[in-house]
Amino acid sequence: MDVGALKRTWAYSKADFAAMAATILLTLVEGVEAGLIAGVGLAIFLHLYATSKPHIAFVGQLPGTMTFRNVARHEVVTDPGILSLRIDASLYFPNARFIEEKVNEAVAANRRSDT
Repeated sequence: MDVGALKRTWAYSKADFAAMAATILLTLVEGVEAGLIAGVGLAIFLHLYATSKPHIAFVGQLPGTMTFRNVARHEVVTDPGILSLRIDASLYFPNARFIEEKVNEAVAANRRSDT
């Protein structure tokens, strides 16, 4: 068993460490097949959980440039009639509903009174 890999995984990602530790423990207790099934299942679950709620940033244009940045972190120019956002993940089935809800909430909160 590579103990160094466990230490590196702990430092890098607690979720990956949990999947690795579960795989090792179940392999020792129940056998190789049970350990692999549990490890793969836990890794898939953790991946889906981590990617199901991606970061969404509202963006505006940096003055005098063609660059857009997060409005919470930079002094940017925005147009009240335009809602620009950046989704920091790929769109796929586990996060589609979350992204749809966030976009709808942002549009509802940004409605202009003259429309």
